[in-house]
Amino acid sequence: MAVGGLGVAFFYEMQKRRGDDSGEKWRQQGCNWFSYASILNFPIGFWFLGFIPASAYDGSTWAGRIFILLLAATVFGIAKAIIAAQRCLVMPATVWALATVFFMTLARDLLRYDYLRDYFSPAALPLKAQYSPLVLFLVLAILVGWLIWWMLKIVWRPEVNR
Repeated sequence: MAVGGLGVAFFYEMQKRRGDDSGEKWRQQGCNWFSYASILNFPIGFWFLGFIPASAYDGSTWAGRIFILLLAATVFGIAKAIIAAQRCLVMPATVWALATVFFMTLARDLLRYDYLRDYFSPAALPLKAQYSPLVLFLVLAILVGWLIWWMLKIVWRPEVNR
């Protein structure tokens, strides 16, 4: 919901930069959705932190130190994003939100590594070259890239027959 609200605000921010001020209400509404949903998500996140094993945030290990640093960066980033969104500064809110998602992804990866360390090791997996998944990925990546380019071209072209 939060990122959806930011998406709405971002869309109408782009419209505003093109000279169309008719979506100002929706831009502000999107910023509010992002802000309030993010604020409501804080207690859920701290509740989740209560169930993380102590080894994940043990400051005596490199992984624990990095996890704590990423967690602090996540809280700082979302706080900056919320502050920017409350001021209806869509672009800074978007940049801070994207940085927060990046930090959260890295923290989650470290946490997953810590959870599965005793049961799973990537080094223990057999290595066998398979090219068909790579070819399928590359073909789909090209198709998706073309589709995104086409959608952006349609959205950002001048208003003709809309």
